[in-house]
Amino acid sequence: MEVRVGIADMNVVKKPEKLITIGLGSCIGIALYDKTTSISGLSHIMLPWSYQFSNISNPYKFADLAIPLILEEMTKRGCIKKNVVAKIAG
Repeated sequence: MEVRVGIADMNVVKKPEKLITIGLGSCIGIALYDKTTSISGLSHIMLPWSYQFSNISNPYKFADLAIPLILEEMTKRGCIKKNVVAKIAG
């Protein structure tokens, strides 16, 4: 099963599910994976930093906010942080 991740969105799955996103354009895809537990997370990031904005309605737009949230969700599902590797595309 493929789980889509939209713009300024994120999701976490475990094998055999797969994460996909399309149309990165000027955005960045950040994928995290723990091979020991087969848990992965993907975020479709729009901006690197949130500190320039006072009213943040969606933390998944920003890398500095989204990455900790992905790791938190992956850990809740059993991932081991020290085993996580990251790949970035965009």
